Amino acid sequence: NPAGRNAGFRKHVDNPAGDGRRMSAVYYANPGWKREDGAFLCTWPHHSESTREITPEADVLVLFRADDLEHEVTRNVSCATFPHGHRCAFTCWYYDPEELKEHERSEE
Repeated sequence: NPAGRNAGFRKHVDNPAGDGRRMSAVYYANPGWKREDGAFLCTWPHHSESTREITPEADVLVLFRADDLEHEVTRNVSCATFPHGHRCAFTCWYYDPEELKEHERSEE
């Protein structure tokens, strides 16, 4: 199996504990990614039953609330070898400075 095959993330919220993260940004860099490769970002807007599936295609940027949006990444089922079979995603967060300070004080 290629490295990264079957990798994924279970349903979660990025900031369930008030650690300061407000916005999540995920940028995909996967040229030639096919729908059958899997590794979708699935979201549940407003905690609904219906999901949205976002394919990790190259040059796609996804922004969402880190403290609210439930999401998961389905398994990567690509059989391709590196680099084509790897779901390459760059993730960063915008932090609310006040919430971050409060969270750090509570950790002391």
